[in-house]
Amino acid sequence: MIKSRIAIAAGLVVAAASAFSFDVLDDNGKAGKTGSPGEQTCQTTCHTGAAVNDGIGSVTISSPDMTNWEYMPGDTYNISVKVKRTGTPLFGFATECLTMQSVPNNAGLFLNTIPSQTHILSATVNTVSRKSITHQLNAGLTNDSMVYTFNWIAPSSNVGNATFYVAGNAANNNGAKTGDFIYTVTQLITPAFGASINETTAQTEFNVFPNPVAESINLRFIATGGERINFTLHNAEGKLVHTFPLVIADGGKEELAFAIPSELNAGLYILSMHRESGTAQQTIIIR
Repeated sequence: MIKSRIAIAAGLVVAAASAFSFDVLDDNGKAGKTGSPGEQTCQTTCHTGAAVNDGIGSVTISSPDMTNWEYMPGDTYNISVKVKRTGTPLFGFATECLTMQSVPNNAGLFLNTIPSQTHILSATVNTVSRKSITHQLNAGLTNDSMVYTFNWIAPSSNVGNATFYVAGNAANNNGAKTGDFIYTVTQLITPAFGASINETTAQTEFNVFPNPVAESINLRFIATGGERINFTLHNAEGKLVHTFPLVIADGGKEELAFAIPSELNAGLYILSMHRESGTAQQTIIIR
């Protein structure tokens, strides 16, 4: 198995400017420039000539399925970020989610749902490697506004309040770092009522051991007799990399083992259990 350094956790990547002014920053965004704790903004370090949040354009974040911005541990939510400025031809963005500790850490995980538009980068801030979801090169090449969509998986346990930090770039595509407009916004999220520490849902929970894993992974869960259960594995970019054999449960306490495909690189992965009562997800590290 190919070994690689494991970069866990997250940093928000500020969206860079146009197809040309991206060259000043990064063709696919820039990490650690969102204005979150310990970070400056892209306007401070990269782009000049206009104030942040000039009142003409905007960046907003929304979620159709996170009621009142309350999360349940382990649940997956659809997130949209919209960058808007009339007359602008190109847009970028970046988003991170951090806990509200004295040293903010990553809260949850991002997953790409449209890989041609978004990807995940990281930057180390105050010794923490912050993982961010940001634009792909030229994904925001459109007029007046752009909406980016992706998934966010809530932390597996109640980590208390957390904050989405969002930065957007409305770029003029002039081939320089001048004349672009940076917008920022934050969104507080709170645990849903009843989301106790280490809470799982009885109908969907499963335990993984050991973790990190090497050649095989062991699973424990409770099921009804004859229940059909699927397990899938996604990489940190949200790409499906493996589907394990279908499980037909005997009923009661189940314990099984799956071999880890030898072609998978070391790193962070999302293991999902799919059954009629719902889907549960856990992060695993393959070493």
